[in-house]
Amino acid sequence: MAKHSPLSSLPLPDRKKDRPGSWGYASGRIWCLEKDLFGRSGLDRLYAASSSDEVRRLLLEHRYPQKDTVGDMVMAERCQVYERLGEMVPDDGFWQIFLLPADVANIKTGLKLSILGEDPGEEEFESRLTRPSLVGHELLWQALIREDTEACACLPPWAGLMVQRAREAYAQVFDPAAIDRSLDRDLHSLTADLAADLQDPWLTGYYDRVRDLHNLEALLRARHRRISREQLTLALLPEGLIGHEALLGCLGADDACTQVFSGPYRELAVFLGSFGEKGGPRLFAREKDGLLAEYMRQGLAVLSGAPRVIAFVMAREFEFKNIRIALAGLENGLDETVILPLRRDFNKN
Repeated sequence: MAKHSPLSSLPLPDRKKDRPGSWGYASGRIWCLEKDLFGRSGLDRLYAASSSDEVRRLLLEHRYPQKDTVGDMVMAERCQVYERLGEMVPDDGFWQIFLLPADVANIKTGLKLSILGEDPGEEEFESRLTRPSLVGHELLWQALIREDTEACACLPPWAGLMVQRAREAYAQVFDPAAIDRSLDRDLHSLTADLAADLQDPWLTGYYDRVRDLHNLEALLRARHRRISREQLTLALLPEGLIGHEALLGCLGADDACTQVFSGPYRELAVFLGSFGEKGGPRLFAREKDGLLAEYMRQGLAVLSGAPRVIAFVMAREFEFKNIRIALAGLENGLDETVILPLRRDFNKN
């Protein structure tokens, strides 16, 4: 495997290598758990549900923990998924790479509340955060809301540097969006470095595609809104399979777009002409998720190994997204013509 050039100067999270266990054992456990995934028929029932009680019954049939509300059931199942993942994998870096987005979302919440001068109590603050995560919620409350020096020093080195950089980015422009940009870049740089350190080509390929698809969407928005090269540069995540210069070169030259919208992204070339039309961004988002789902399905096809285990976790995350969409539709009385285009299928059957 070619040596990876780190995308970030952030230290990797501390992790335990060579833990007891094997991918064969983990794959065997996942084979049993895969039977609980929704599949197409489960999603059909989810989007046909006429009440949250129907959704709740569906979740129980698919072995979600029994809780008072659908939201609580999803949160409990998410915690359970990652608890199992942490128990099974022989290198807990795989567990960490999935929890990093939750930590970054939590840091964003804490920093923005602090900047706005809000001072929520610990319980109220923790109610706004995502679980599970690598950094404890109480520590974040002490470090970001109370701005306790000792608590800040107790943050993991990668998290402490993320917080510092985000604060510096905000201080330059006094725009909360700068916090998001800084943390998103650090998240995806750290994720790429951790994936490379895990030496799993399939996982590295997935995160390359995540960054590319975000950057292609940013390019299409830039072309539609005619924004400058500098503004597009700010919107880009670290490079995936497509370099930044190739993307920036598409701003003023249509023929340059042929190269970037090729290979695994050739199906998206149609949006060069239709992204600015009504519903264009929404359709692009659906196609983008579809390409990622297609790539992840390859993981479930692996008989034994990391891709199969990881793809199961991703499939469950697709379910969580669909449940939130369907539930929002029920709670807000939205017509199926609005909700169904938001549906995200993972399994073909």
